[in-house]
Amino acid sequence: MRASLTLTLLLVAACSTAEDGPTDSPAAASSRIGGIEYGAETLIMESFPVQLRTIVTARNPTDAPVVLEFGNPCVAHLRVYADSARSGLPLWDQERVTGCIAVVFEDTIAPGDTAQYVAPNTDAREVLGDSLSDGRYWLAAALRPNGRAIEVPAGVADLAIPRD
Repeated sequence: MRASLTLTLLLVAACSTAEDGPTDSPAAASSRIGGIEYGAETLIMESFPVQLRTIVTARNPTDAPVVLEFGNPCVAHLRVYADSARSGLPLWDQERVTGCIAVVFEDTIAPGDTAQYVAPNTDAREVLGDSLSDGRYWLAAALRPNGRAIEVPAGVADLAIPRD
């Protein structure tokens, strides 16, 4: 990943850290927007409550560099839906609960290269809280390259938490 400022790289690292050791990875889905192919997957960590790590991969299949600009260095966020169509408003949207400094982040993806953007780690307890029931949920990664809001399917997860 190439960024114009060292500070920006440090901020991205703060928003992109995650534990190692995924044990399950649903198949990634992809879409093409603005010449870039986006795919996303959510790694499910074996623990209770389940830990989630969502990764977006942006691939430049063109023969020219593509510059992506984001409104802050926390590029990707997880969204949770009740159905496979990911219809309506998300039941939970990580962007609403994660703070990130408003510093423009720019990334140039060379022809044939890829870049990865990792949403802040989360877990089933944070997602379900006290209002969502245990069950199967459909996931998506949300990001805003060049001011355009996009959402990429990011897998399915069975979420449960200890209840009193």
